[in-house]
Amino acid sequence: MPEFKLIYDHIKGFPYVKFEGDLTLKNFAAFHFVVKGATKFATIPVITDFAGDIRISNEVEEIRCWQYPPDIPEFVRRINLVIISPPERLDVIKRLLTPHQLRYARNLQDALDILKSESHKAS
Repeated sequence: MPEFKLIYDHIKGFPYVKFEGDLTLKNFAAFHFVVKGATKFATIPVITDFAGDIRISNEVEEIRCWQYPPDIPEFVRRINLVIISPPERLDVIKRLLTPHQLRYARNLQDALDILKSESHKAS
């Protein structure tokens, strides 16, 4: 599997994840993840553009989302708001879509394009 390093840390008492290494959207679907011991918050997915390859850390327990308090700097959100899931998990990705969006998600790429579009609207 491709190399990927995950660093788990806290900012102002809130857990966040930092990546070292290259990531690729071609081999993986990218959203958010939950790390062992982290407090869990529900939020909308944020898609980040990637280059390179990744390996999922053993610390990743489940696919989920992060929501940071407003005083967390924007650069932290941009770097760290991501989840990693193998591309065949279209069922997981579709759970992040609204019923209206699901009508247009015929395949994995459609679902990713919809999520990317929504994350750009939110930013």
